[in-house]
Amino acid sequence: MFKKSKLKILVVTAISFCFLFTFSFMTACGKTMPTEEAMEEEIEV
Repeated sequence: MFKKSKLKILVVTAISFCFLFTFSFMTACGKTMPTEEAMEEEIEV
């Protein structure tokens, strides 16, 4: 029971870490290079 709950916390922490890492990575890329959405908006305007 203890091992299962500990594993669940580990998985949740890992998923949260991956999500934060991906989000920060996408934000960094968005600052350095225009995303497809931004390019489409510029073309429309």
